[in-house]
Parts: sequence; structure tokens; C-alpha cells
Amino acid sequence: MYLTDKDLIDSLCRCRRNLTMNEETGNSGLIFVKENVKSSGCHLDKEDNCIIRSPMYFKAIFDTRGLEILHTSYNPGWPKDLYSICMFVLR
Repeated sequence: MYLTDKDLIDSLCRCRRNLTMNEETGNSGLIFVKENVKSSGCHLDKEDNCIIRSPMYFKAIFDTRGLEILHTSYNPGWPKDLYSICMFVLR
């Protein structure tokens, strides 16, 4: 992800504000985030100029915006020498 923590939080805030409510079910829309992750902490990849965060780091950011993680999945069969790819489904 090429966003700083502040920019990511601001983007999530805008996404959350624009989710619509389904009148029949009472459920709001969903936000999908698909990103490279590492096992812990956060790392600035100077070669690619991106920030790679751990799932727990993402969770902490999602929590600041009041977003609940409904589902998490990883890309199956991904090469072990590359950062894992994780998809978060948020409400």
C-alpha cells in the first residue's frame, strides 16, 4: 500500500461515510482491502516505496475507524519468498 497510516485512516473514513444501508436487511455495504502483509509490525519497502503492514497492524487501523473485520483470507499457493497477500472484508 502506498498510503501512510494517516492517509489510510482518512481513506477508510471516506469509504465508511459513503457506505449505503440496505433498508430490507439493515446491513451496510462492505469495504474490501487486499494488501501485502508481513508477520508482524510494519515495514517501509524502499525499493517499491510502499508500506507493508501486519494483519494486526491493519486491525488496529480498522479499529480506529470503527470497522469490523468480517472475513480475512490469504492468496493460496503464493510463493513463500514474497510477502503474503491478504484480503480483509470490513463493515
